[in-house]
Amino acid sequence: MRRAQADRRRIVAKHRKEIIHARSNNQFPDDIERIEQSEFVDCELIDDEIAEHQTRFLLDQARKHLLPVPDVVFRGNSDSSEDWVKSRVTRKVHLTNSASIALKGLIAEAEDRDWSRVTRWVPILSAITGLMGVVVAILALALHNGH
Repeated sequence: MRRAQADRRRIVAKHRKEIIHARSNNQFPDDIERIEQSEFVDCELIDDEIAEHQTRFLLDQARKHLLPVPDVVFRGNSDSSEDWVKSRVTRKVHLTNSASIALKGLIAEAEDRDWSRVTRWVPILSAITGLMGVVVAILALALHNGH
């Protein structure tokens, strides 16, 4: 994902240079608009790639924790729903920002629950380890005094 974000910054910088060059050479407004449209499409492709990666990651995490995943439902000719949106460029489907935030919250709660289950055993394991140390020390003293 970092690579995609770096690619996006590089594309924006490249197109900005092209626009500055076109304006300084007094090119036609249509030529400048073509560069801007190219930048828009290139950025949308990268944004789609990032959104697709984030969606896939969130869905994998949700499934790992056995959490419900939003159904992909579109009404009529709509390109968006409460939880999903279709890309204008690639037509791929990803989670909306609000659905991503909600799913992240559910995942965080599930991870906290999982972690609390693990940490619940730490005091018990510490006590058992301490008792084992005491038993070993007593046995060592008994064997040492016996010889």
